[in-house]
Amino acid sequence: MPVLDVICLANSYKRRGRCIAGIRTNERAWIRPHAHTDYGELYPEHYTLNDGSEPQILDVVRINFESAEPQPHQPENWRIANDDWRLISRPAPASLAGVLVSNLVEGPALFGDTDRRIHVRSFDANPARASLALIVPSQLQWSVERSLYNPKQPRACFRLGGASYNLPVTDPRYVRLLSQLDCGRHEVTACGLKQDQHVLLVISLGEVFPTEDGYCYKPHLSNFIFRHHDVVLG
Repeated sequence: MPVLDVICLANSYKRRGRCIAGIRTNERAWIRPHAHTDYGELYPEHYTLNDGSEPQILDVVRINFESAEPQPHQPENWRIANDDWRLISRPAPASLAGVLVSNLVEGPALFGDTDRRIHVRSFDANPARASLALIVPSQLQWSVERSLYNPKQPRACFRLGGASYNLPVTDPRYVRLLSQLDCGRHEVTACGLKQDQHVLLVISLGEVFPTEDGYCYKPHLSNFIFRHHDVVLG
């Protein structure tokens, strides 16, 4: 069974569970752990670390996998083994900053276009080359909007390579913070970030669910400050 060390870059809501994803420390490739559940979502019994905590952004976590299980819309999927996850470093050492920088996506396209969704049929002939992206947004703001299923849906509004995006936030910490705000647009500082801090976003191409419309949507998974790696981005 493959045993891989992963820099955790996303820990977000997925149905009733979580989606956790990150970049391998050695091969600089994305990994999205999947469990033997309906949609691959993870629950505490899957991702609780050996110290009793859950993976945090920029943790280095050691995970045992059964095998790679790429899907046409998500080539980074790996099936987890029935073993505990181990915390190797919190946060990742500065020596791994280059791994993150080398994986930055400049845009303007995310996963082939600038739309917020991609129909699953488009992957029949052309499987996705990636469904996870690490970006440095510009002009980042937050938006709290009313939707059919959520009276206060938090969203990230930003520009990337000249293209404008408005994507839902699914990171538990920022969902909680942004849901306390009134509906409308808010500056990046509204949830505690400073105006001059480096913010990175992880964007994911989501699952297709049988009860929905056949599209894979682009949720915004996680945002975080570059912490002690600030010098790398300048």
